[in-house]
Amino acid sequence: MSSIFVDCGFARAAIKELSAIMVTDATGKVKQERANYNKHCKVVLDCFKRRWNPNIVHQYRTTFSTDKWVALSTKTQKKHSLTQCRECAHSYASYQKAFPGATWCKKRKLPALAKHMCDEYLTQAMGENEQMDVVEASRDLAEGIEKSYKEKVGRPFLDIVTSTYGKRCTGKQNAAEKKKEQRQLIKKCVNHVQQLSQANVAQMVLQEGLSLRSYNRMRLLQSFEAPGKRSSGKFKTHSPSLSSITWDTSGAMMEIENWDTTTKLNWSALARKYNVPGHNGGQVLKEYAQRHGVNTYQLDGLEQQKRDRRRKLKMPGGEISVPCAGTVEEVKEVWKRQINEGVFTVGEECAPREVTTLSTQGGEVVTQARTIHSRKVPLKCIRERLLKLHEPYMHLQSDDQLDSMSRADAIEILKRFHEAVDDSEKIMHIRHQIKGLQRRRHLVKWHDHGSILGQGYIFITVKVLYNPAIFLTKEEMDPHNPNLNIQGIIEKPAVHIIGFSSAAHEQQTILIQDRVSCLKDSHIPIMSSNGIPVEDTILYFTGDGPARNYERGVQQGGAIRCGACGIQATMTSDIAHSLTLMWRTLEEQQNIILAGQFGNKAEQSI
Repeated sequence: MSSIFVDCGFARAAIKELSAIMVTDATGKVKQERANYNKHCKVVLDCFKRRWNPNIVHQYRTTFSTDKWVALSTKTQKKHSLTQCRECAHSYASYQKAFPGATWCKKRKLPALAKHMCDEYLTQAMGENEQMDVVEASRDLAEGIEKSYKEKVGRPFLDIVTSTYGKRCTGKQNAAEKKKEQRQLIKKCVNHVQQLSQANVAQMVLQEGLSLRSYNRMRLLQSFEAPGKRSSGKFKTHSPSLSSITWDTSGAMMEIENWDTTTKLNWSALARKYNVPGHNGGQVLKEYAQRHGVNTYQLDGLEQQKRDRRRKLKMPGGEISVPCAGTVEEVKEVWKRQINEGVFTVGEECAPREVTTLSTQGGEVVTQARTIHSRKVPLKCIRERLLKLHEPYMHLQSDDQLDSMSRADAIEILKRFHEAVDDSEKIMHIRHQIKGLQRRRHLVKWHDHGSILGQGYIFITVKVLYNPAIFLTKEEMDPHNPNLNIQGIIEKPAVHIIGFSSAAHEQQTILIQDRVSCLKDSHIPIMSSNGIPVEDTILYFTGDGPARNYERGVQQGGAIRCGACGIQATMTSDIAHSLTLMWRTLEEQQNIILAGQFGNKAEQSI
C-alpha cells in the first residue's frame, strides 16, 4: 500500500486527528487497521512529527480543525481538493508555507513577465553600440517602477521589497557598515543599562546605606578615569610646529611676562597685535605661553587653576563610554519627587532645639545659633498605613457575616484560639467576643540610641504584634511555600520618631509631649476599606535594659537593674529566687512614679 500525498490543510489536520483517536482493542483488529492507516498516510504524519514550532503546530491544527470545516459553507467546501488545493493555497497561504512538508502552489507568470520587460528595456538602452551608462539606466528604471507603484499600489516599491526581504535587498555589507551597525547596537545597550541604573540609583543608595559623598566617590571610580591619569590617545593641541612659526614670539612673550595680573588678558587681541596666523590665534598664543612656563590662569583672572575634567572610561574598543550612574543632584531630585508622591514619609517637625555650630569665614571661626527639629510620623498615620498593608492578611468579617454565623461555628472559632467560652452563653455575646478578638490589634514600641559623627540620636519604631486570631496563618496563606514568613510581614516596624537626643533623661523627656499627643488619639478606631472599625491597644514595649527602665520609670543600673520585678543585681544568677518574685503591674509602677518628687509636682500642676 503506497502512501498518499495530500495538499489540503483540512485533510491533513483530519488525518492527524483521526490517527490520535484510534485505539487498540483486545482482538487486535483496530491495531491492524491503524497500522495500515499510518502506512497509507505516512507522508502527512511524518511531517507532523518533525521539529517545528509547537505554537505554529497548534495554530495550524486549530485553523484546519473539524469544527472549522463544518462551519464552512457548502460552496466553499467544494472549492477544496485533496491534491493541488487552490483554495488553501489562496486563502491559507501563510499556514501552508509553514507546513514542513511539500505544498502545491500555483505557478506565477508575473516573474517571467517582469524579466521580459527588463530585457526589453535593457535592449533599448544599449542600442546599436551595445554600450550604456549602467548607473543612469538603473536610475531611470527605478524611477519608473517607483512612479508606477505609487500610482497603482499607493506604496513605494523599495519599502515593499525591504519589508519582504529585509537586508537581503541591500546587498552585502562592507566592513565599515558592519562596524557602524555593531557600534549602534552597543550604544543602544549602554543607553538602556544607563537608564535602568539612573532609575534605580536612588533606591540603591538607601539600601546600601551609602552617604552621598561615598556614592559620588564610587560613581567616579566606576565610570571615570583616575585623577591625573589619562588613557592612551592623541592630545588636542593648537600650536603649530616650531619650524612653521613666523610671528614675533620674543615680543609677545615679553609683553605676557610683564602683564599686570590684576587686569584680564585678551588673548585674541594680543594674537592680532603680533600677527599670529589662523582664526584661533588666541588659543595658539595661550598654549605657546603655557609651554614656556607662564601661569595663564592668573592672566585669565582666575584665583586658582581649574581642575581637568575627568574623562569617562571606555569600553573595549575605545569608542563607547561605559554606563554612568546619576549624579548626586539627580539622586536628590529623585528623592524630592518620591517624597512629594508619597513614596517616602518624612513626617512633621517636632521637639525644636537650639544648637551652636562653627564655621569659617575669611579664615576666622564664626559661631552661629541654629534651631533643629526632630521628625515624627503621627501614630494615626502609621496605624492607617499598616492597616492598609495588612488588610489582605486579616480575618475581618462584617457585621452581616457575624450575624449570619451559627452558634456552633462561633464556638469553634473561639475554641480554636483558646478563648474561654460558656456553652450556655447567648449567641449575641459570643459574636461580640469574636468581633472584639478580630478587630483589636496590639501595637509594640521599640526605641534605642545611636551615635553618628559624634551626635546622639534616638530612634522610635512601632509595629503590630502578630496574632493568629486576627491575621491569617501560614497554612491558610500558602501551605506549599516553605519560605513564606507571614509573621515577618506583619511585624515589620514603621518609623515613628527620629531625632537628636542622647541617653540622658533630660533630653529624652523633650519627646514626651509629642509622644503623649499621639497616644491621646490611639483609642479612636480606624476604618478599613470595607468600613469595618479596627481598634489598637499599645500594651508592649521592647528594647534593651536602659530603654526598658526608662519606659518603666525606674533607675538605670545600680543595685536594682530590673524594672519589672525589682530583683537585686547580686541575685540575678539565682534562678529559684527569680521565680519567686512577682512582676510589677503598670498601675504599681505608675503609683511609684506619682509618689516621687516629680510625680507630686505633676499632680499639683494638673
